[in-house]
Parts: sequence; structure tokens; C-alpha cells
Amino acid sequence: MEALDQDILFYINGANTPYLDVLMSLISGKPTWIGLYLAILYEFYRRMKFSKHFLAFLITVGLTFFLTDFCCSHIIRPIFMRLRPVCIDNPIHTMVHAVEGYRTHASYGFPSCHASNTFGLATVIWLYLRERWTSIAMFLWAIVMCYSRVYLGVHYPGDVACGALLGFLIGAVVYGISIGLQFKYLKKPDYNLVDQEPSAVQRDFIAVAVVVIFMVLAIAAVFL
Repeated sequence: MEALDQDILFYINGANTPYLDVLMSLISGKPTWIGLYLAILYEFYRRMKFSKHFLAFLITVGLTFFLTDFCCSHIIRPIFMRLRPVCIDNPIHTMVHAVEGYRTHASYGFPSCHASNTFGLATVIWLYLRERWTSIAMFLWAIVMCYSRVYLGVHYPGDVACGALLGFLIGAVVYGISIGLQFKYLKKPDYNLVDQEPSAVQRDFIAVAVVVIFMVLAIAAVFL
């Protein structure tokens, strides 16, 4: 498995170009996705207004992020201590293309926090809304984010795969607990609290936001 993990890493990381270096760096950067987070926040506010369910949603997302990040960085990584591919202490680091010369010392990457966080959020959004295009867009965003981490050489494919699985499980469990408490202590959640039937664009607002952000990043990478 270790050999296969390295082979996939070299295949993805080795297919590098100056354009992809910039694009994958943009995709991997957390500040890049502030627009998506604002779009998610707006969409749930549009549906729930300032209600107890909206507060419950914010707590669900916040707790999911906290648990995915904490489990990866403070529990699992210290146990396995798997060095990142670009880590100077890793014997294979000279064979890994380091974008912008990025190298690090004694930095562990198993599992990937990026993968865990993004899949955790995608899972929560999917379970809350159950809307096809929004769900597809969120998981597509998470997959591309994971790909960018391998391309940049900061994670093995196994790192992002395990991080994604962990994020999915944590997101599902936190959602299940949250929705159970809402059913018990609040009225039945209604995520379509709008005065009129939403249009297709309104209904898939998050999906549109993901597509637009990808397009903007793809164009921006040409000029950077």
C-alpha cells in the first residue's frame, strides 16, 4: 500500500505545469474559499432567518470543523507521525515537486486536515439540504481540494483519503446529534422558510457559487 500511495503521489505531483502550480495553490488556500462560506451562510440565513434552527446549523458546522481539525492534528497525527512528502526529513522529498520551493521540517500530514474539514462541511450541507446539485458541487469542491493537496506534495493520497473518510463520519455524526436534538427540543426543522417557491437558481445558490469560484480561480491563475 505504501508503494501504491507513493506511485499515485508521483503521478499527480509529477504532472505539474506553471499554470497548475498557481491554480492548485489558489484552490488549496483557505482564504480563497471565504466567498463560498459566505454563500453558505447567506443561503441558510435566507431559508431560516435568525431562528433557533439557524443557530443550531452554525453550531453544527462549527463543531464539525473543530472535531475534524482537532482529531487530525492533535490525536491521529501524533500517533502515526507520517511525514509530508515535501518534508526535508522524508527520504522521498527530493523526488517531489515543491511548488514555489516549499519545504518543511518534521511536519506530519496523516490524515489531511484540509480533506477532513472540507468533507465534513460537504457532508453537513448535503444532509441538511438534500439538494442534488448543491450536494454534487460541495463534494466536487472537497475532491478538488484534496487533489490540490496531493498535487502540491504536502499530502499522500492516503492522507487525503483517510481525512475525507474521517470528515464524512464526523459530519454525519454531528449532524445526526444536532438534528435529533432539534426534533426533541424545537419544532420540526424547515429549511424552505421563504414566502414563495424558490427558483432553480435560488434553490441551487451554493452550487452556483462553487462553479463561479472555480471559474474565477481558473481565470485568475492565468494572470498570476
